[in-house]
Amino acid sequence: METIGTAVETLDNPGKLVPFLKDLGARHNAYGTKPEHFKPLAEALIFTLKDGLPPKVFTAEVQGAWENALKVVAELMSEAMRSDDADVGPMSQRDKRLVRECWKVIQKDMVNLGAALFVRLLEKSPPIQNLFTFGKLNLSAEKLKRNKDLRSHGQRVMSTIGAVVMGLDDPDIIATILEDLGARHQMYGAKPEHFPALVEALMHSLKNGLPPKLFTPEAQEAWQNLMKMVATSMSKTMRSGSSEDEGPISSKNKRLVQASWKIMEKDAVNLGAVLFARLLEKNPSIQKLFPFGKLNLPPDKLRQNPDLRAHGKGVMETIGILVASLDDLKDIVPTLKELGARHNSYGAKPEHFPALVEAFMFSMKTRVSAEVFTAEVQEAWRNVLKVVDVTMSTSMSSHSNGASDVTISPKDKQLAQGSWKFIQKDLVNLGASMFVRLLEKNPGIRKTFSFGRLNLPPDKLRQNPDLRAHGKGVMLTFGTLVSGADDLGKIIPMMEDLGARHKTYGAKPAHFPAIVEAFMYSLKKGLSPKIFTPDVQEAWRNILSVVAVTMGSTMSSDESGVSEEESTASPISPKDKQLVQNSWKFVQKDLVNLGAVMFVRLLEKNPSVQNLFSFGKLNLPPEKLKQNPDLRAHGKGVMETIGTAVAGLDDLGRIVPILEEVGARHKIYGARPEHFPAVVEALMYSLKQGLSPNVFTSETQEAWRNILKVVDVTMSRTMRLDENGNSEEGLISLRDKRLVQKSWKVMQKDSVNLGAALFARFLDRNPSIRELFPFGKSSVPPQMLKHNSDLRAHGKGVMETIGTAVDGLDDLGKIVPILKDLGTRHNVYGAKPEHFQPLVDAFMYTMRNGLSSKEFTPDVQDAWENIWKVLAEVMSNGME
Repeated sequence: METIGTAVETLDNPGKLVPFLKDLGARHNAYGTKPEHFKPLAEALIFTLKDGLPPKVFTAEVQGAWENALKVVAELMSEAMRSDDADVGPMSQRDKRLVRECWKVIQKDMVNLGAALFVRLLEKSPPIQNLFTFGKLNLSAEKLKRNKDLRSHGQRVMSTIGAVVMGLDDPDIIATILEDLGARHQMYGAKPEHFPALVEALMHSLKNGLPPKLFTPEAQEAWQNLMKMVATSMSKTMRSGSSEDEGPISSKNKRLVQASWKIMEKDAVNLGAVLFARLLEKNPSIQKLFPFGKLNLPPDKLRQNPDLRAHGKGVMETIGILVASLDDLKDIVPTLKELGARHNSYGAKPEHFPALVEAFMFSMKTRVSAEVFTAEVQEAWRNVLKVVDVTMSTSMSSHSNGASDVTISPKDKQLAQGSWKFIQKDLVNLGASMFVRLLEKNPGIRKTFSFGRLNLPPDKLRQNPDLRAHGKGVMLTFGTLVSGADDLGKIIPMMEDLGARHKTYGAKPAHFPAIVEAFMYSLKKGLSPKIFTPDVQEAWRNILSVVAVTMGSTMSSDESGVSEEESTASPISPKDKQLVQNSWKFVQKDLVNLGAVMFVRLLEKNPSVQNLFSFGKLNLPPEKLKQNPDLRAHGKGVMETIGTAVAGLDDLGRIVPILEEVGARHKIYGARPEHFPAVVEALMYSLKQGLSPNVFTSETQEAWRNILKVVDVTMSRTMRLDENGNSEEGLISLRDKRLVQKSWKVMQKDSVNLGAALFARFLDRNPSIRELFPFGKSSVPPQMLKHNSDLRAHGKGVMETIGTAVDGLDDLGKIVPILKDLGTRHNVYGAKPEHFQPLVDAFMYTMRNGLSSKEFTPDVQDAWENIWKVLAEVMSNGME
């Protein structure tokens, strides 16, 4: 009916209508439709309209008009269709039978047959190699055949062929599948002229993989006819290389989307909030994917939720980056695929896209004027979002296969979840005990951790703050896995991502037995025998074996996909290291200018990022911005950090902690993992502009991209999720914010006395600090000192500053400059970063003694300690 509608709308435009109907006729001919079918189709349509429309609407005159129109449709479509005595469509009943008989055998060995197909394709068609990541590895045929990515891709292609074989009697279904497939493959650079090579490779694979009695000359001909039909249908949505190829998004659509985005980005926060409020309101099943979705707030309150607004803003910024890159789809395809993989790990699925698109369109219609968001603009956005959907979906799967490979029994789940209630009460100590045991019993693993290289005795190591923080994070990850044991399809991608990330840091599957032993040792020591019974221990071992198998699947191959038994390569190849390090010799000669060009490009192409930098808010033209001293200093600093990473490429264990720390710091300033593609584009632009083509060759550029991918993955680890694996809440969890803000309401009622007690304790316990304060030089004892008017005024001021920080916890971007300035000021007075811990100790002591145990609970104390870590970090940066 929609197709009929399209024809009706173009009746006044024969130049558009005629080719449309002829194309329709040719396509239906492929499905076996014939000209003589039109008469019964027209009769059925007229019957339907008579039955469904009022007589006043569907008059005899109107009926006559419809009959005339349908005659024209039939004539035009028939011109492109074979007559009754011509050959039947491309697939006869005999062909279908022969193909299906072969498929029964093929489906039992899809992985190997698919691998053989792609090895043959790449071997015989070198120009096609660049279309596939595994095609660029220059592996031998034997190694290529074992490559994990090639085997996975080959299996998917064979599965798609299987879907076509199964749907041969339903041409409408397979036409949709194949046309969509054609549009998708066009994005990756596939062209209609590639089909002969693909068909030859498939036939070669089947000849070598099927018995001759089955893959007879007749069967081969049937498969040739099948692939001819596949090629014809897919080619309809693929333009050949000789045509004016605009890609899947037309120039007009790009222009409309980019023009409208300039208006939309001015209101990104509110648009993002409306989008997510609508999404959750209309799709209750999606609510559990977001922390703010579990709050059961009404739409108006939900729209004002700071976490929802921050998340919505982030999504809108990502859309902005994509819009800015529409002219070079090949650059954003990897970004979209990575985005799909990441969202898959959070539980997002391809079937969620229609709901997201509906919410996005609703948001735009609600807040953007009709003059801007016209019907034409709406259609352009739908087309762009369809490409986003298709691309992200390729790296999102249900993981049903993986989930079925590993199982956890209901009994094991119940026992582990029951014991977790006791474990979570003492996460920090149990995590610390686990890592002390791990490093003590496995000296070879020590170099993997910054705290492991300190050579501290066990007791001191157990108190090391970095070890305790890391141990707590690992324990919380175990908790996430245990709580998600009822939905393995959701946590498997998370574990696979975890495995891939830990591989970057030097972790290997061989390390798991040691980790399991240390974990079990920690629980045995920390839990009573009544809780950690032999049954519970067995349950944990079973769950940890699933963790080991799943994480190990993404740790056991090198970057070419070859297993570690065959290669011990790091995530960065020696060749890439050499190319990057050689080019760096030229880069470092001009760090200031290259850094300046990079940041001018970054801010020019990504307006939404400008607010993250003081110099970005100046609205200077590019030439003036390039000379701005703050931008030049910042650009130089970033280039120096890149230089540190380049110099440390031979020892990833050394630079990983540096990159993680840089990631954590940038998270405080509002940086997000989705900003990386824009940063990488700006850096590559700067290097292209600043280095000669002889130095910055295409090979060197590829090496830099590979290096920067590792930097992205490593920094993102401390920017992406909280320790529970939930959507990002910022460096400070929502729970900590709420506990601190609630307790502050009690504290501020007595801020003068609490501030005085805080400083009296601070000076009493740290005599060397007393000389920094005029009132500290007094010999008056602490109990008397807290009545000193100067001390009380100073204590009140400090408590007010703490109050400002607490009030601003929902917008760290706003209070970071205040805290950095505070750090700079205190530096002038002689304050140092090492003074923070004694101050925090004094604060915690004062609150424990000044508030009731109901007000200052252990949870509240933990929350304050986490807040103080952030405050200390930011102020310390201002002191450096």
